[in-house]
Amino acid sequence: MPKVVEMFVTNKNYSGILELQKQILKAYEEDIRKYANGLDQTKILNTFRNIKTFLGKDNKKFQITKINHGSRNREYIGVTD
Repeated sequence: MPKVVEMFVTNKNYSGILELQKQILKAYEEDIRKYANGLDQTKILNTFRNIKTFLGKDNKKFQITKINHGSRNREYIGVTD
């Protein structure tokens, strides 16, 4: 998020940065809604919203079952095809 870093460097504080981050993430979600359809849209949004959960762990292995209980890899493979 280069804009966030630029804002911090310019202002020399964190004021307004969280709001800018939220705006950027909302724009990403709007793009997902714009370009994905139906059930694929839901799967992609669920995956996007859970990325931070995996990045915060020591083991950064991505597990579909952690996104939606009972999900299987085969349900998510080829979602964007």
